[in-house]
Amino acid sequence: MATVAARARTLPRLDSFLSSTPAIVAFVGALLLISLFLRTRALGASLWMDEGLSIGIASQAFFDIPGVLKQDGSPPLYYMLLNLWMELVGNGPAETQGLSVAISLLAVPGGLWAGWSLFGRRAGLICAALCAFNPFLTVYAQETRMYSLMVVLSLLTSAAFLHVFVFRNRRYLPLFVGLLAAILYTHSWGIFFTAGSLATFALLWYQSDDRSALLKDGLIAFGAAFLLYLPWIPTLLYQAAHTGAPWLNPPRFGVAVQVTKSLLGGGTPTVALLLAAGSGIASVFIARTEDREKRALYAVAGLAIFTLAVAWLFSQISPAWTTRYLGATLGPMLILAALGLARAGALGL
Repeated sequence: MATVAARARTLPRLDSFLSSTPAIVAFVGALLLISLFLRTRALGASLWMDEGLSIGIASQAFFDIPGVLKQDGSPPLYYMLLNLWMELVGNGPAETQGLSVAISLLAVPGGLWAGWSLFGRRAGLICAALCAFNPFLTVYAQETRMYSLMVVLSLLTSAAFLHVFVFRNRRYLPLFVGLLAAILYTHSWGIFFTAGSLATFALLWYQSDDRSALLKDGLIAFGAAFLLYLPWIPTLLYQAAHTGAPWLNPPRFGVAVQVTKSLLGGGTPTVALLLAAGSGIASVFIARTEDREKRALYAVAGLAIFTLAVAWLFSQISPAWTTRYLGATLGPMLILAALGLARAGALGL
């Protein structure tokens, strides 16, 4: 593993590429064009029932949408964005699906920022590439639903979480608050993501050398997000009492297979990703320096694992589990994979 770690730092051609701003701009531009091609091949081909429901809700008067959603079970952010989009673009199948395409493309620069700002340029470029080719995003970029928005928000919120609570950069605290509130207003699985974030924060607090300062930031961040979400809670309680998804079955112990198929494209790409990224993650584990990078690795893995665990446990009592909801956990997974691949040298590439 030491050899792998050393090779990760001695790739002269890659280092030359990473130092060239025009090359980086061209690379990201190419990713956006390829991603746009992949995510528009089935655009406008058809609408399924939930997409028609999205258009119907978004067709209401802008400020009436939260009230209409009492009978639906979803938060209002996506529908209000779709309302504005339809005013500008139109309400046909391709036009409304275009909002999801646009949001999915934001994952590419979002992944670039997340990886780069946390772990360096190489991680940023790899994360951007993973976002450009991710099959879950490609599928749901072509649906008039909120799932691509959920992925982008989970990606950005996870990065902001690491900045605030692992790297202790408090200037990202307002960004984390806003993004966490946005997730809560996008889909009910935002509650599970928030619970996963709280569990991960608790572990970081337990291991911290400065618990008082970390607890203060945690209270500010999660407390402010809760205050922003507070106006929606009466509607949430009404929805919980009057709407639901009784056709869903409680998840069992095949969750790992379900996650690999829906989020990562199946067994073969998942195994390849685990082997390549796993070698880089192992090199981070055994390194004697960059302790905060180890903490970041634990934290971003915790965000994904705890979110899945909370959702799995809740769904044993009340049905809330289906593959298209799993995008809430994809953001931290992409960051974790980018870190592993960036530290795996030529194998990661």
